[in-house]
Amino acid sequence: MKQVTVQILLSTFNGEKWLPALWDSLLNQHWKKWQLLIRDDGSTDQTRDIIQAWQSSYPEKVVILEDNKHVGSKESFNHLVAKSTANYLCFCDQDDVWLPEKIQAQMVEMRFQERKLTDTLPLLVHSDLLVTDEALNTLHSSFWRFRKFKIKQSKQQCLVQNTVTGCACLFNRSAADLAFPIPSAAMEHDRWLALNVHWFGYIAALPLILVKYRQHNKNQIGASQKIKS
Repeated sequence: MKQVTVQILLSTFNGEKWLPALWDSLLNQHWKKWQLLIRDDGSTDQTRDIIQAWQSSYPEKVVILEDNKHVGSKESFNHLVAKSTANYLCFCDQDDVWLPEKIQAQMVEMRFQERKLTDTLPLLVHSDLLVTDEALNTLHSSFWRFRKFKIKQSKQQCLVQNTVTGCACLFNRSAADLAFPIPSAAMEHDRWLALNVHWFGYIAALPLILVKYRQHNKNQIGASQKIKS
């Protein structure tokens, strides 16, 4: 396998219904130098069998952390970041679908920012999402517009409203070292990461739809508001 530049961090929990679509979207990425690092958070359905089948078929692309304890998503991502080795990391949600250009577009922007600033600065690139229903039918063409996000924020504004969605971001090793491990009293992993990078590094916003953000009754966070078409 070509040298890994991006590790995708996936925490699974009873995701058997959603994982096939996610996996297909990862295999279809234009950027091929990725590796999927998975930690299962104590699933009781067929999730473990599914991810083990991925690993059997793609042993160089899939690494499973052998820890099946239920610790919650925040602590699960702490484990994943701690075990990661790549210079660039992406969070991944089991029920989302990535567009083929997702990693590539974010890596192009990341390297542009590294040249403009420095590759030692904590950097994060995030993008917009297509809000869909359970069957991936479009509910809203832009998550940013749906939530009325102010994408260019001051440091003070980011304390009140987080505009970075975990599955739609890519960040460098300096950002990971800055923000992780997440303190037990802190908020969810993506908001904590964004808050730290906003204050001590730089966040670049790509106005591109790169993820299908599936809404269903088991979303942990989700769009959080009633969708109006």
